[in-house]
Amino acid sequence: MLFLPARRREPIMCNDPPGQPLDDIPQERVKREVLARYFHRCAVRDVPGMRIVLYGRPGRC
Repeated sequence: MLFLPARRREPIMCNDPPGQPLDDIPQERVKREVLARYFHRCAVRDVPGMRIVLYGRPGRC
């Protein structure tokens, strides 16, 4: 279960499920670059049709 406190400031992303090609548009490329540079994956949950990823700043997962 993915528990989310009421006032989180970390990004929560709904992504395509595993195996789907990455969207190759500028906004999506920038989003992936920012998340990779400034955040760590804290939790991942696969649900039908999507993958939910909770990100946190380094050392704050």
